[in-house]
This record gives sequence, C-alpha cells and structure tokens, in this order.
Amino acid sequence: MTTKICIACYTKKSIEKFRENRKECKECIENKRRQGAILKKWGQKPNPDSIDLPEEIWKEIELWEGLYFISNKLRIRSLVDGIGYEKIIKQVNMRYYRVCLSYKGRKEAAMVHRLIAKAFIPNPENKPFVNHKNGNKLDNRIENLEWCTASENCQHAIDTGLSPILNGEDTSLAKISNEQALEIFNSTDRYAKLSKKYKISVGAIGSLKCGRSWGHITGKEYRRQIFNKKEILDIRSSELSTKLLCKKYKISRYTVHRIRTKRTYSNI
Repeated sequence: MTTKICIACYTKKSIEKFRENRKECKECIENKRRQGAILKKWGQKPNPDSIDLPEEIWKEIELWEGLYFISNKLRIRSLVDGIGYEKIIKQVNMRYYRVCLSYKGRKEAAMVHRLIAKAFIPNPENKPFVNHKNGNKLDNRIENLEWCTASENCQHAIDTGLSPILNGEDTSLAKISNEQALEIFNSTDRYAKLSKKYKISVGAIGSLKCGRSWGHITGKEYRRQIFNKKEILDIRSSELSTKLLCKKYKISRYTVHRIRTKRTYSNI
C-alpha cells in the first residue's frame, strides 16, 4: 500500500486519504475549512496553527487558565482574544525549551517540560523536580518525563553521564597531578617538608596519606578512626614519639598532632 506524509499533521497515511496533487490529507483540509468558516463569521482570517493534530489533547496551563494551553503533542497555544483566534507559541532552546507567557504586564519565562509534566503527569508525592529519563533535555515527550526529588535528579544525572564524578587531577581544584599524589603517598618525609615541596597544606597531605582523598590513585581505603577516652588520654600523655604513636594506633602524624593540641576531641 502506497503511503504519503501529510504536511499539516505530519502523519503517514495511505494515498487514498489525499486528493490528487495535494500535500494535505482530506481530514486536515476539512478541519481547515471548518475553522475558516467559524472565523469568517467573526470577520477574521483562518489561522493554520488553530488546526489540531491527530489525537491531540489540550489542557489549560496552571495559573494561565483561559489564556494559554498545552497539548500532548508538545505544542503551546496562546489565545490572543476572546473569540477563538489562536496561535502556536515558538519555543526557544536555552538548554531547555522555554516559552514566554505574558498578559497585561504579567510575564513568566516557563520551561516547557515542567508545563507538560504539570498538565499530563500525576504527582501524588508532590515531588518538586522533573527529570528527562533518557538524559536528553530537549526530548519533552510525556513518556520521557517523570517527577523526582533533588537527590533522585542528581543521581540520574550521574547515571546518565550528564554530571560525571570527577576525581584527582580531573577536577578544577586539583593542585597536584596523579603522579605527584603517588610520590607524596610513598614518601617518608615529614609533612611540613612535603607541604613546602608540593605547595599544598599539611592537612591535604594528611588526607592523602590516610586515603580520605586521592584514594582512587593510591589504593588507600579511608576508614575513620574512632578513639575512646582512654586512648585519647594515652596519646596526649604518652612519652612515645609521634612516629611510634602512628604505628601503635595506625594513624597519621597529623591526627596525633591534632589530638595532642586538642584540636580534635577537645571535650576530653
């Protein structure tokens, strides 16, 4: 069976539904005539935008009832006056599709995907964000949208690769390279000397040594050490050197220094 695409409704139909040498199907031509007859009664010219697409459902936009309508075919219609003359609003691509809604000095720059979700997707849990399931921010089909929380939205961005987790030298705040991180981790020099050499703080070196940072490079897994009161008092009153205390409790020099100076566990 020979088919043809109608330029008015953009659907593929059999050739029998078209008149000879016409690019619009019989149904669209009839709809246009019917709309033209209605508008002619009011002394206005027919507007092609006022013709509905097949299976198109229109709903009023929240807070703009009677003025703006949105359809399940992703179109937004504006009612210019009160006698049925309508036009389709152009959607602007600004990372997301947006439209400008206005009436008598009142204006709103609305994101199209949120308008569609409010009109066609139930939100029983009252979630505040709308997520694009396939990660394409310009794909506003109803089946591609879902309501979500802030944490769900962030996790989805990570899962789809929109917001990849950056570690080590890939981050904009990194002051050392991956090779330098390994050098610091394997070095036996004092923290102060390493700090001057690589121009980073003593705290950053301590975090690297214990695996709190750069663990994906050094292979060191960070486990926070929790001390009881007896251990804290022993570290503070011990005559052992810092190096021996590090070996005894498996902690860094920086942690020993903080405990002895009461920068941590100050309540003991």
